[in-house]
Amino acid sequence: MIGLLLTWIAGFEGMPIPYSPKLDDGITILLLCCFFISAYVLSRSRKFLVQLVKDFLLNRERTSIFAATTAADMRYMLLLILQTCVLGAVCTFNYFIDVRPELGERIPPYILLGVYLAIALLNFSCVSFSLSDNLLT
Repeated sequence: MIGLLLTWIAGFEGMPIPYSPKLDDGITILLLCCFFISAYVLSRSRKFLVQLVKDFLLNRERTSIFAATTAADMRYMLLLILQTCVLGAVCTFNYFIDVRPELGERIPPYILLGVYLAIALLNFSCVSFSLSDNLLT
């Protein structure tokens, strides 16, 4: 009777739950911030984004002599690029946590996500630099 009473007071020993990105509040907040960034950009620069899609799909023989972009439009474009890098880092993080769960146990998850984000930003900067270098020559 005493043993049952002590078990009821102390509780049972449970099984530890393995780390999962879907249960992490930090990643949820990061994804919500990405959603709000995209909503903000779409509400502020819809015409600029439509013009970018038209320029991508249509082939024009002559370009316009008028400036089509402003500094604010480029700021919105950089926000979308940052959002793309963050979402790519979250997808890479989720993939490696699923494939190698011991990686999430050894390395803190936010450090791992930060490394993936740094790799995505570095990859984008290298690709954009090589493309701009090819366009200038």
